Amino acid sequence: MTTWVLLRGLTGESGHWGAFVEQLQAALPGAKVVALDLPGNGVQFAQPSPTRVPVMVEHCRTQLASAGLAAPYHMVAMSLGAMVAAAWADAYPQDVATQVLINTSMRPFSRFYQRLRPANYAVLLKLALQIGRAHV
Repeated sequence: MTTWVLLRGLTGESGHWGAFVEQLQAALPGAKVVALDLPGNGVQFAQPSPTRVPVMVEHCRTQLASAGLAAPYHMVAMSLGAMVAAAWADAYPQDVATQVLINTSMRPFSRFYQRLRPANYAVLLKLALQIGRAHV
């Protein structure tokens, strides 16, 4: 059986795919379509969000293995999910048949100022400083 894996980005749970999951499943009747949640999101909300993409890759691989879904996988991934998918293909090329990467924030494909509105710089800096103080 062919498995299609859908991955969203930071704070994007699998439910945000909306009707796309069912539409893709209907278009691919012989396949299994699975929308995964990264740790800290969706059904995985109680888990801490990893700060490293390779940890997210391992989490996704574990979810699929637990569901009895074998590689290779076809992936549709956006934003942080696309970064996870790319790292997955790099670390485990045998796991990945195809990938569609949407709005990826990876270097060298888009610069930070192309991914982030300048009006949000101050807010993010303030949050980063608060987080930094919380860990001191």
